[in-house]
Amino acid sequence: MEINILNLFASLIGASMTAFLGSVVYFHDRKSATNKIFILHSVVGTLWAIATYFSLSTHPETVLFWIRAVIFFATPHIFLLLL
Repeated sequence: MEINILNLFASLIGASMTAFLGSVVYFHDRKSATNKIFILHSVVGTLWAIATYFSLSTHPETVLFWIRAVIFFATPHIFLLLL
């Protein structure tokens, strides 16, 4: 139980910092193409972090769904990183 709380805390910290950094960069200059790509990257990274937490801490019946969600969010995460 204690490990799940630590995993939740670490996932929430990472996801919230990614979302905060993406929003700060985006709202600094909304017209820049680089900032638009960065906000997309941060949104996908936030969703990826949340899906990773749920893939590690859910019931065995739903683990396959969350692992597929992790892979789904990892694919655009890599391509946006390359941009």
